Amino acid sequence: MIFIQSTILVSLFALCSALSIDFVRAFLHLKQSKNALFFLCTLQDVSNLFISTNDDNISARFINLAGLNSKDPTSFLPHNSYAITTCIFDYSCTNSLQVLQAFSSLRYFNTTYSWLFLADNNSRTDVNHILGKLMSVQMNSDITVAEPVPESNGTSFELVDIYAKGRHLCRDVYRTVYGRWSYEGGLEMVANYRRYYVRGNFNGLQVRGTTVIDQDNVTSQDVDRILSVPGTEQGIVSFVKYHYALLVMLRDYHNFGVKYRVTRGWAGRLKSGYRLGLLGILARNEADIAATAIFQRINRHAEFDIIHQSWEFSAGFIYRITPQLSGATGGGNFFTPFEDSVWIASLITLTAILVILKFSVFIIFKSTSNEPNTSLISYLVDIVGTVSQQGIAGRVSARMPIRIILFSLLTLNLVLFNYYTSSVVGGLLSSPGKGPQTIREIIDSPLKLAFRDIGYHKILFRETQVPIIRELYEKKTTGLFNDLRLMSFVVPKRSMYTEMFRITMMRLQEIGLIKRTLKIHRIEKPICQSGGRVLPVEVSGVSTAFAVLGVGMFLSTMIMLLEKLHWNYMMKRQYRNFLN
Repeated sequence: MIFIQSTILVSLFALCSALSIDFVRAFLHLKQSKNALFFLCTLQDVSNLFISTNDDNISARFINLAGLNSKDPTSFLPHNSYAITTCIFDYSCTNSLQVLQAFSSLRYFNTTYSWLFLADNNSRTDVNHILGKLMSVQMNSDITVAEPVPESNGTSFELVDIYAKGRHLCRDVYRTVYGRWSYEGGLEMVANYRRYYVRGNFNGLQVRGTTVIDQDNVTSQDVDRILSVPGTEQGIVSFVKYHYALLVMLRDYHNFGVKYRVTRGWAGRLKSGYRLGLLGILARNEADIAATAIFQRINRHAEFDIIHQSWEFSAGFIYRITPQLSGATGGGNFFTPFEDSVWIASLITLTAILVILKFSVFIIFKSTSNEPNTSLISYLVDIVGTVSQQGIAGRVSARMPIRIILFSLLTLNLVLFNYYTSSVVGGLLSSPGKGPQTIREIIDSPLKLAFRDIGYHKILFRETQVPIIRELYEKKTTGLFNDLRLMSFVVPKRSMYTEMFRITMMRLQEIGLIKRTLKIHRIEKPICQSGGRVLPVEVSGVSTAFAVLGVGMFLSTMIMLLEKLHWNYMMKRQYRNFLN
């Protein structure tokens, strides 16, 4: 027998009349079944039923309920199935309750399977008594009871939808008629019947919730008051209040209440392996929904179902403009447009040009007497003047090698100067950086950082393995950085409310309520006060130029004094030689 997900298990009694066969075929077509399993009290006279299903290209298998007491239900109802399967169960058999309870203990009454319960018209078995004993009947169960219409002599059946809003919360089983089959009219469905809307009203059911509040002595009765207050509060992250607002929308839409279990952290584990925090509560199925979000780590997907991807983190820096930040990042000077490697390469190139110029002139001077032997200092002045776009001090040599060298120097200067001035002008036309831009610059800056002392930040830094983040934590304490970005609104794994809450969250998103709520609770990046206008150059921005000027004036003064001393010394020496 082949099975698939969304399998339909129809459970039926062994009726072989033409009327019963027609009803079964109508139900199989309603469920779009490809396979059928028949759980019957006896396997006598099933040939007509087999031929009928085979004519509809539906594979059929017949199982005698009398021999199922000691057999594993998974041998008939595997969790993994590969075709749309329908099985039919006769609940009037002697051991029907025991077999169904075995299926219930293994949680077969969920969206993976659909069930159709039928009984002989002469049976006095109370189907409500049987349903009351099945503890795994839940919100997402697909169970149908076919009840004969009184005084119809078995020619008409009502299709009753069976579900429960929370058997684990001591709630009863609900019954809703959604169709009727009759010999004359066939299968007729209730107009505008939608399972989502029928089951969507929880009628004041109180579900179990959990949230994270890092405060002392917080009880379940305090949660609504604490999380509904606008603004920031000690021990509460902004996205916790946002997800509480989402839970409030779910609560109002489906008409249920929440009894909260408060924890001070999201995750953790004792040495014994016991899970802590919100994740541990969900993993042990001790809550029906989380009133906050959790990171979508890959190793956590087996512990919760996502009903809405609700929050996205983006790391950034927000700081006030203070005097300590001026030049803290090494920016705002005339060396910034080029990286260190460019400056070093340029210096090496100019030195090479200086050496080549002097060597070329020396060779030419040795070959001909028409070329003066210009000093090295003169060529250094020419190179500095060319780079500064001030020209060459003396007459340009008529020799072609010297002209080619100087022409190459001018071309190099033209290219570098264009890039340099473009970077400077672009910096003046945009808002200059007023502070650190990377984690390393934050660590090296004089800024002192802090974060709220809540479990969320503690867990982040306790679990991080990034060396620079740990260094930042040890030196600066901040909680802005994490490699994960997406957070999700979650329920426990395989929760009966997963599909319904997903649909509701999608509809809330479509009508814009989620976007509106997100704008209220999400802290947006503040607009830079400087805007996009052109800013005046500050003293710190031109400090390098003044420093170069000052150093040059100092060196020129010192050289002038040395030259003066050297000239005086030479004059005295010549005077002594003259006297001698």
